[in-house]
Amino acid sequence: MSISSECRKGDNIFVIEAFVTELVLQENSIIDEEKTKEYHVGKKLTYLDRSYGKGDNKDILIKFQDENGCVSSAVETYFVTENVWRGLLEYFNIYHSKR
Repeated sequence: MSISSECRKGDNIFVIEAFVTELVLQENSIIDEEKTKEYHVGKKLTYLDRSYGKGDNKDILIKFQDENGCVSSAVETYFVTENVWRGLLEYFNIYHSKR
């Protein structure tokens, strides 16, 4: 389930935990929701590359592009491959249909 070893540039990846890449604050220190870049669970993105954190931060960072062409990076654990995403959808659809 490692994005960095399984994906190639241009592959679809999916968010499995919501995160913010650019937090923009207004003058009164309130979050500007229109300018802040937030990605929610299930969001489809395009894998571009990987890199490693600097200093004490040894996390693998995934560089991605959203549907608006915005390029950002986030820690690898926020994403899964398309095959894993489809498996999760199938599992939870079956789970909920049995309830």
